[in-house]
Amino acid sequence: MASGSAPPPGNLRSFIVGCRRHFAVVTNRADEAAEWVAAVRHLPLVKVRLVGLSFMWGKHSQSGGSGVLWRVESIHFSFLARVLVYFLGQEPFSPAVMEFLRDPENLFVGGGLAAAFDELGVGRRREAAPPRMDLLDVARICGVASMAATAYGMGQLYPALAEAILRDVDLGLLRSPELGRQPWQWPLSDAQIELAVQTAVISQSLSHRAFGRLKILL
Repeated sequence: MASGSAPPPGNLRSFIVGCRRHFAVVTNRADEAAEWVAAVRHLPLVKVRLVGLSFMWGKHSQSGGSGVLWRVESIHFSFLARVLVYFLGQEPFSPAVMEFLRDPENLFVGGGLAAAFDELGVGRRREAAPPRMDLLDVARICGVASMAATAYGMGQLYPALAEAILRDVDLGLLRSPELGRQPWQWPLSDAQIELAVQTAVISQSLSHRAFGRLKILL
């Protein structure tokens, strides 16, 4: 499909990340996002789901032109070989996705989770924050904390961790300096969809490496 063309409803895309094929549903519709959540919840659960999570943010002008407000434009989940790229757009946020974000049976792993959850209203007030592990926590567990801190300051955390820990991921797209500056609008371009899939899958892969190392250390 050409870059920038609109995927049909329930569009299923196939990507190979880390030598494994993943299937991604790309949508801006709440009902289709809810279908993905329902399918994942029907899969066998062993203690906890390790879910890779990533976000893309966009700048919005505040009312009255008083400044710039950053908002989550799209959310990307990865569990096993299933990926959801959910562009928020103008539709009301999917209640099923919000419930999934609050599910204590999930352990979310990704970058900037605290800021994203706060912006989405997850874990506010008396509500317990969902279990989560930031990529910097993964770096500490895997013994590359110093490198990760430097990469984080340069905005290169994903490619640095993927190169140091996974070693089987194509880093070209992750290192593209221009892609992150493009506006995230529907329909997403092919490159934006692939970046969303890669960051979510890498987060999930890093979570498995971190938990494997914890088992060795314990």
